Amino acid sequence: MRYGEKFCYAPVVRAAAAGTVEYRLGDAVIASDRLKYGGEVLLAQEKRGLLDRLRQRLAG
Repeated sequence: MRYGEKFCYAPVVRAAAAGTVEYRLGDAVIASDRLKYGGEVLLAQEKRGLLDRLRQRLAG
């Protein structure tokens, strides 16, 4: 089970608290850990049409 925010908006500070995760066996909590932001998240590059790519290239 995870506790914390479901969404995060940039910018995020590395090692900032993100929530808690619990490891359970039945109803018993057998361990828990703090979740921290650890690094950059790379988003897939958008597929742009030819005109959009040309506009971007001409704009610099």
